[in-house]
Amino acid sequence: MKTKDLFAGCFVTIMPHDDVWLVALHTDDQKTVSMKTYGELPDAMEAVHEWMLMLSDETEIRVNEDAVKEAAELVREALARMALGEEVEMPKELDEVVLRDELRTWFERAMGGE
Repeated sequence: MKTKDLFAGCFVTIMPHDDVWLVALHTDDQKTVSMKTYGELPDAMEAVHEWMLMLSDETEIRVNEDAVKEAAELVREALARMALGEEVEMPKELDEVVLRDELRTWFERAMGGE
């Protein structure tokens, strides 16, 4: 399986909305898979470019069965908690990854990167 196979049947759109730009990934049956807003057109165009790279990426994917099982367990637990009306919190490890990625993005932009 290749990366592009994960996105088979998907396409990217970009459109203005008020004072922002919407970049979205859609399926052939018009369902929105992902959508994000950008304040500047160059940022939105960069996001479109990144999606287009993913849609055509020929990189082979190697599946880590242990990671798949762990992810499935996390999803099952979250669904069970939601069904019981409990608040579902992101596991600490994922929370740290999200925070680190946000800080990295901010730092790269502040230093004139991306």
